[in-house]
Amino acid sequence: MLREKNGRLEFGGLISAWVIDGVGHGAPFCDWGDPGSLVLHEEIEAWVGTVFCSDRIQGWSYIVPADLVIKDIEGVTGARIVEPGEMNREDMDFWLQFLR
Repeated sequence: MLREKNGRLEFGGLISAWVIDGVGHGAPFCDWGDPGSLVLHEEIEAWVGTVFCSDRIQGWSYIVPADLVIKDIEGVTGARIVEPGEMNREDMDFWLQFLR
């Protein structure tokens, strides 16, 4: 979480994250350059989180849940996040092709 302290911006605080063990699936869940990427759930067609970091040796990936990302952005900016309307199937298929 980013906050201002004595006129300076500082990172800190406890965060919650999901851990995904990619070793058992034959390939890592994410790779170098992936932190910050959205994690989409194909079955429910929704954004569920954001890649925070990964450990390529252990094969673990850390995902911050979407609701916590939204809450942090709202806390830092003081603005309210409004979710976009439903995505049609054609648009969803376009974005899902990059996950396969």
